[in-house]
Amino acid sequence: MQDQLTHVSYPHLPGYLYDCPACESRCHCEPGSAECVYEGQHNSNAGHDDVTLAMQECQAAQSEGREVSDACARVIASLYMDDDNGAALATSGAIIASPDTVWWSLFGGTDHNGNGFYKTMGREALLADMLGTYLINSGERGPVPGWSNLWLR
Repeated sequence: MQDQLTHVSYPHLPGYLYDCPACESRCHCEPGSAECVYEGQHNSNAGHDDVTLAMQECQAAQSEGREVSDACARVIASLYMDDDNGAALATSGAIIASPDTVWWSLFGGTDHNGNGFYKTMGREALLADMLGTYLINSGERGPVPGWSNLWLR
């Protein structure tokens, strides 16, 4: 009794495409894989990838009313960097432009269908939201000592 729902025709790995009814119907996680798009309980052997670790910290920070750690900010920036603004944050912790410019450089583009990237992020939009708060609270700044040693584990 595999997927009773049909996967959409767009090429993708089962479990990793938002808005695909079959992907969102159950957990598709395998040991060592990234966490799938299913909104419910995931298989216990999956979810030790960077996206999952960042999601876990963002969810905890949101429920505790705090901003994310520097390590989480670095991971998020590393996942989505696409220009010098994102690369500066990911590699050195420097925020070399206004917070909204850096956020837009990470999340403001369009996806393969021409849709606004942020709107297609599904539950990962929380990463963008929490990094946005981090950027606003941090403001423009130079490199952060020890930044290269930070990472979520």
